[in-house]
Order: sequence, then C-alpha cells, then structure tokens
Amino acid sequence: VYANSYVPPPASQAVPPHADDRDVFVMQLCGTKRWRVFENPPIKLPYTNEQVGKSGLPIPAEVLASAPMEIELKPGDVLYMPRGFVHEASCSGEAPSWHATLAVATHDWSWTKLYVSALASVLDGEPSAKWRQAAPLGLSIPGRIDAEEEASTEAVLVELAKRAQEAVDVASVRRAFVAKLKMHNDIQDDATDHFQHRLRDFERKAQFDPSPVMFHWKASLLHCGSRIRMSTVSELEEYERGMRQWGKGSGKGCKGARTFSARHILAKLEVRQELISALEGVLEELGRAEKAGVAVADLGKAVPPGDGSAMLDELTCLCLARACMGLGLIRPVSAGAAESPTYTEDVFHDCHGEVPDEPGVSISGHLSRVTPCLGSRFPFPAV
Repeated sequence: VYANSYVPPPASQAVPPHADDRDVFVMQLCGTKRWRVFENPPIKLPYTNEQVGKSGLPIPAEVLASAPMEIELKPGDVLYMPRGFVHEASCSGEAPSWHATLAVATHDWSWTKLYVSALASVLDGEPSAKWRQAAPLGLSIPGRIDAEEEASTEAVLVELAKRAQEAVDVASVRRAFVAKLKMHNDIQDDATDHFQHRLRDFERKAQFDPSPVMFHWKASLLHCGSRIRMSTVSELEEYERGMRQWGKGSGKGCKGARTFSARHILAKLEVRQELISALEGVLEELGRAEKAGVAVADLGKAVPPGDGSAMLDELTCLCLARACMGLGLIRPVSAGAAESPTYTEDVFHDCHGEVPDEPGVSISGHLSRVTPCLGSRFPFPAV
C-alpha cells in the first residue's frame, strides 16, 4: 500500500481528470472535496503505461462527455476508486482541503503478470540457458523469414507452450505473487529506513550542520507565525555549491548576479499556473522587506484581491515558505534579529502558532505535529 497526501488551496482543482493503474482508497481528513467519477473506463484495468490523463495519454472525449457520478467527501469519509475509472476532484472557495490516498498496486499482480513472472522464473533458471538466447532478428521483419525458419519458430513456440504447462502451477504462481509483494514492501521499508535515518541525523545535527540537505528538514520547523526573508545571492550560491558537493544539482544558479528575481525562484518550484501571478507578488514583497522579513501568515496580504488571492490561504503560504526554504531560497528570521535562528525549543510551533511546553520532548515528536502542513510528500517542493 502506497500513501500520498494532498492539500490543494481553496477554489482550485485538486485532481485533474485521469485514471490510475491501481485501486485507490481516498480518505478525507480536513475540509471537503467534490469528486466526479466517470463510468465506462476507456481502458479496462489499465497498466502503468495505459493511464489516461497522464504522460500525454488523452482521455477520450466521449468519457468526459458522459454524466459523472458526483460525491462530496467530508472529514471521515472514504471513497473507493477502482482501477481504471476516470475521476477528478475540486475544492470549494472557502478553505483548503486535505485528503490522503491509499493505493494498492493491483496492476503489478494481475493474472497475466503473475503467470509470466512464474514462467520466466522457471525458464530463465534452466542450466542450459536455452530460453535466455535472443530470438532471431528476422522474426521482427514481416516477410524476411523463409518457410524453414518459420517452421523452426513454430516448433520453438510449441515447446514453450508445453514447457509452460509443465512448469506453471499453483505453487509457482504463489511464489511469483509473494515475490511481487516483497518487492513493494521492500520499497516501503527502504523509504522508511531512509526517512528515520535522516530524522535521527536531524535530531543530532540540527543546530550544528550547515549542509544544504538539512534545509529540507529545517523547513518543517517553519510555522504560520515564523518570519522569513529572502536569501542573499551569496547564501544561495553557497547552498548550490553544497548541493553540487552532495551530487544533487539545484538547477540554474545566479552566478555573477547581485540579486535574484521572483522569476528565478518560481523557476525552481512546481507551481500551479493560476498561482504564478499571486506568488510573484508575494516574492516581490519579501524582496522589499529585506532583512526584516515577513511573517508566513502575512505573505498573502501582498496580493491584490482577485489576483489569485483566494487560493493563497495561510496553508498555501506555509507550503510556499517550506518549499522555498528547502531549496535554500529563503531563510528564517530570528526574533529581533536578521539571522537564522538556533533550532531550539522556541521555534517548535505547530501550524496554529502554539508552543509545546512539555519538557524533554524530542524533535521527532514535534515533527509529527508540523509535517502534515507540508501538503504532500515530505519534503514537498511544490505549491
């Protein structure tokens, strides 16, 4: 089971029309979201390369022209989305909406895939390596093999069919199924181990490690009451040098420039088209504020009404601030100073600005409070 979390801003399309290659359970956590589900999947039980609405594969017009089933999910509701059904979702103009999806990768253990996997395991395991040999290239070109070669190919296919009947049974299919599930579980376990390793590093090094990788984690400590400022060009260049040292380029730099623009920042983010104009206003306000910075909750006040301001609620501003900090584009401003704060207990607020007062609580405990505000994968460089 794979989990993703989505927190789109108010008055926005949360999920554009598409179909998935897996069965999905949608859990509504906060706010409401309206879903439209279209009947008659254009491709029944699609595989990954057959997901319409993704990777340039269009949705047939007749599907979108049909009358959809419409459902409004409220907190606590769960919607089951079978594999292959085209669907979309949108938010109201009043508040953001948070939902999580639990996706079961059923495309990877279809009968076809299990049978082929079981058969391949047996054939490729034969000591003679007969079935590992490449098929003759002429077979791929119509009219290029003669009657003798065609008879030879037919004999190979007959032998393969006989071997398949002998080799594939319930036990071999079960082994293939278990192997598939293990692969998916190992992916999840590896991701969990990586996350926990990075979290332990963060707990030990948060106050001392200036490496750019820590910026992703420090970004999770920002809250709606945090004040932030634009990074200086020298700070950004230092961040990008560090990322290159870690083997992770951060895109186009600003070498030789005295300042960098809102366009420079937006080029590094994945931003909704309808938010670009509003975010340009926010970033220009940050530039004007210079070292004094701006409170995260006040970022949206720089946008004139009607210029995307309805979508720029506090949660979206928080996601923007965290995404920008994770990329080294902004820095937090400590109370009464224009320097980055020491990451001690005074900066551990949740998204409502409350300061925890329990003694001895760990960073991981506080992260459990603040990370839901990220909106999606952690860290999430998108707004």
